[in-house]
Amino acid sequence: MKRKCLAVAIILLFVGTGIIPSMAQDTEKPLPTSRGNWLYVGGSGPGNYTRIQDAINDASDGDTVFVYEDSSPYYEHNIIIDKAINLIGQEHTTTIIDGNYSDGDIIIVSADWVNISGFTIQNSGDWQTYAGIDISSNYNTITGNIILNNGDGIELHQSHDNTINENTISSNNEAGLDIASSNNNTFSMNNILQNGDCGILVFNSNLNTIHS
Repeated sequence: MKRKCLAVAIILLFVGTGIIPSMAQDTEKPLPTSRGNWLYVGGSGPGNYTRIQDAINDASDGDTVFVYEDSSPYYEHNIIIDKAINLIGQEHTTTIIDGNYSDGDIIIVSADWVNISGFTIQNSGDWQTYAGIDISSNYNTITGNIILNNGDGIELHQSHDNTINENTISSNNEAGLDIASSNNNTFSMNNILQNGDCGILVFNSNLNTIHS
């Protein structure tokens, strides 16, 4: 079966240009209602991590990894999220994860129930092979990010029941969204434009919802 490039979906998604507010905190304290522990990357607090992957490695299901903007950009790739955590950037325009064109995806999500928000994610490896965010799991939420200059902006394969909303996916990704063998996902209020091949690429996928 050939892949379909959904140009009409790009037009629909132009409507949703909003980005959720930053979830930055003034102090390195967890919110009262948060589940699990908070781990901090960058910034000047005692015991803060310098690498995002190191904080994820030490996190457990339900924890939050909060990344400060003042140590940005973080030159990391093949960041593996294999547990149900929240990965939060301080401010989506200035908290940058840069793959530095190294081989591999920038963020790889293999666990269910992962939330990622508040980042600029850019410059993955080979332009036609790797993604800004590669998802092969379920029930994840990707919201309020800027994703640019990658092979695919966000790639879903055998990945179901995810929510992708309020992201800007632009500036020379090969495809903004690449949806392969993935069902029941919801895409809303995303701004997808100026990508190299097409805005949304769909293969062998059903019952996905795309709306403004």
